[in-house]
Amino acid sequence: MSDNRRRLRAFLTAFTVTLCALCLGLGFLEVDARSREIGFGDEKTLLYTILGENWQLPW
Repeated sequence: MSDNRRRLRAFLTAFTVTLCALCLGLGFLEVDARSREIGFGDEKTLLYTILGENWQLPW
C-alpha cells in the first residue's frame, strides 16, 4: 500500500469516527431534552444544568 493511500485511509477512518461520535453526542442531547420534557414537564436538560441556558434547535 502506498504512503498516500495509507494517509487517506487513516484520515477517512478518523473522520468517520469523529462524525459518529458527534452524532452520538447530539443524539444523547436530543433524547435528554425530549425525555425531560415528556417525563417531568420541564426544560432543565443536561445543557441547562451545565451552562445555565437551553439551546433551541431549529427543528
